[in-house]
Amino acid sequence: MNDPELNVGPRLARTDVTPVGAISSFLIREGLMTRADVENVAAKQREENISFVEAIRRMRLIDDGVLREAVAHQFGFLMPDRGLGGLSSELVTAFNPESRNADALRSLRTQLSVQGLGEKFKLVSILGGSAGAGATYVAANLGVLYAQLGARTVIVDADLRNPRQHDVFGLGEGIGLADWIIDSAGPHSVRQVRSIPNLHVLRSGTLPPNPQEILSRKSFRLVCDMLALRHDVVIVDAAPTHLNSDAMTVSLVTQYCALVARQNSTHLWEMRGLSEQLKAAGIRIAGSVLNRF
Repeated sequence: MNDPELNVGPRLARTDVTPVGAISSFLIREGLMTRADVENVAAKQREENISFVEAIRRMRLIDDGVLREAVAHQFGFLMPDRGLGGLSSELVTAFNPESRNADALRSLRTQLSVQGLGEKFKLVSILGGSAGAGATYVAANLGVLYAQLGARTVIVDADLRNPRQHDVFGLGEGIGLADWIIDSAGPHSVRQVRSIPNLHVLRSGTLPPNPQEILSRKSFRLVCDMLALRHDVVIVDAAPTHLNSDAMTVSLVTQYCALVARQNSTHLWEMRGLSEQLKAAGIRIAGSVLNRF
């Protein structure tokens, strides 16, 4: 991830080098500034010893709202007033980062990071303790949060019964995990989320008539291993645990999981039973969250 463009001048070994970083690259790509404009802004920055952004403001080169979007883009956030671009409003960590739900999701990220996600282990499954607990919502937002840290992140939709990640990220239906497992697809089925740097999604793909058997194949583990080699964090969204054994099969591959309960919906006995089942299978519970969404 590029450093924030603050005090660019002192970091340059030569004054004739055009400073092109995250903000200026975004503005150039959008046709809002030229490289000559960037050079002029950098000169004013050095002259007045101010930030790159403040120099743009003082020179009044572009609309302040567009400049705020560029700053948000640099730090991995999106500006909802500029349009959702196909992304679901469920992505509160991108569109409403100061909300209580976003803070709760950051708490889950902290739990997982303390346990070693991204360093000691790369794979984690997100398990909902009941129907509608919000595992897909949590997995999607957690992926955004890790991408915002600069971690190369992929969200795997392993719910081969009622997948939703392709809708959340506006990707549409297409080949994905199930196709890769049966050798009808490969790494090219991983899609980058263009509006969120560092974030990728592997859709569920063609829905099979036998999800349990597909996820039990050795090739599912091989797919996960390959994704772990290519990414810093792999977040696997599984089907609701109480409906079938898919989530347990997925978690046997990831070995680490995070539990999702929904306020006023998920029963304590459901979470207690799920926890005992996971521990008996040797699966480590690395975090948990109470979903209020």
